Amino acid sequence: MTLVATAMTKRTVSNEDLRGFGIKTTEARFFYNDEIAKFLEEMQQQALDLQICHKMMKEAPTEAERQQYVDGWSKRTKWFADLPNEINAKFSPFLMRGFQ
Repeated sequence: MTLVATAMTKRTVSNEDLRGFGIKTTEARFFYNDEIAKFLEEMQQQALDLQICHKMMKEAPTEAERQQYVDGWSKRTKWFADLPNEINAKFSPFLMRGFQ
């Protein structure tokens, strides 16, 4: 997943990253169940929140607001760092079907 790799390496995502993920996952969602569709939606929302926090922690007018965005950014970078194991767990049943 390109979005996850970008979020993990750059610690933010661009509008183009979000748009590309939305397009790719919309086309692929019919292959998976509702749980996976919700997971992909959550991933996109977390990426958007990461982008907003990254931008606002630099632009927030007060130190208290900046700290809120720093905390939000930290929470989301951890979420993405923990994601590879969750992705493997969620998608491996679908990948194994092709080999059975």
